[in-house]
Amino acid sequence: MASKKVRLTGLTATNNTGFGVYSRGRIVLKSSTVTGSPSYDLVSVRRPVLVGTTCDHSGIDTGDVVTETWGVCASD
Repeated sequence: MASKKVRLTGLTATNNTGFGVYSRGRIVLKSSTVTGSPSYDLVSVRRPVLVGTTCDHSGIDTGDVVTETWGVCASD
């Protein structure tokens, strides 16, 4: 199940077994940490909005295979 919009403050999601946060729309994170996922920490259809948030890898959901990044995380 996926939401069209994810809006969270103070999320800590580390060393996840899949994606850290996934949305079929936009992800908005404030004062959060999402790191250590095996592939992507954030995956969404729309560009994530990050305020005071740390992440390692983001991915663009194209409805197929995630191959490109949004360029918003430290290792993108």
